[in-house]
Amino acid sequence: MVEILKQGQFVPLPVEKQVLMIYAGTQGLLDDLPVSALLRFEAELYKYVEQKNPEIFSTIREKKVIDDELKKTINKVVAEFKSKRFVLDESKGAPAAKSEKAEKVKKGK
Repeated sequence: MVEILKQGQFVPLPVEKQVLMIYAGTQGLLDDLPVSALLRFEAELYKYVEQKNPEIFSTIREKKVIDDELKKTINKVVAEFKSKRFVLDESKGAPAAKSEKAEKVKKGK
């Protein structure tokens, strides 16, 4: 967890984003990622959630609690993101984001 939640000077991280990453880290959702990939994963996950599931952040902000329904949603979204949008470049040990265009080319579409 040393590599996540690092904030730049004068760039505070909203509490709802911190809660999302703390939850993901403490629930083992990041265990299969190398430490070197965590910063990129974190940044890309925030973008993904903002675009695809912004209600996660608003729910955390408003309810101030992670109930069972929110846990299910977060688990599903993180798993979806990892399988569809985020891959590791095995040759370099570095993360690389999947693009929709690359996926279509790969599938021959």
